Amino acid sequence: PWGFHGKTGFKRVRPQSGKGNWEAFNSQSSIKRNPDPDDRRGFWLFAEPSAHTYGAMNVFVTGGAGYIGSVCVEELLNAGHSVTVFDNLSEGHRSAVDPRASFVGGDFSDRSLIDSVIGQVKPEAVIHFAAHALVGESMTNPSKYFRNNVASGINLLDACVTHGVRKFVFSSTCATYGIPEKMPMDETLPQRPVNPYGESKLMF
Repeated sequence: PWGFHGKTGFKRVRPQSGKGNWEAFNSQSSIKRNPDPDDRRGFWLFAEPSAHTYGAMNVFVTGGAGYIGSVCVEELLNAGHSVTVFDNLSEGHRSAVDPRASFVGGDFSDRSLIDSVIGQVKPEAVIHFAAHALVGESMTNPSKYFRNNVASGINLLDACVTHGVRKFVFSSTCATYGIPEKMPMDETLPQRPVNPYGESKLMF
């Protein structure tokens, strides 16, 4: 089976009739015999890490024109992945989007639009940054936060399910923890949000 060890990709190949059999992994591959003298343990095929090694992916990034999203997009592209950015530019900036990425302007509150775009792009993974994120505003206009961060977010999730997207990364917030029981915080703390922004993120 294929597997990974640290930052080195490998494929273990069991020998047949006392002889090791292997196939090319990529141009940087090298064959190394297992240090165990027992031939039944087989051989290891090593390769330097690259987009090819780990599999370059077609990634769909919501909120990719924002501060965090745009940096993520740049790093994904640098790693050899194909990226499509989906953003309504209410908070982000078109100029912040790396020119190597594809850009789609729109809002996932439009259920038919997000379904159509996901269907056309056919991403293997979605990274979801898009959200309203002002704590103070969420206290005075909570419905805006639940409508966008939860209800509209479900449109995105439904589109992913419909079109078979198996990998989904959600950008959450420490606001889901509310007032922390200890400092520094860690992920084992109970999540008890004290504002609609944190509650909407936890609900999603």
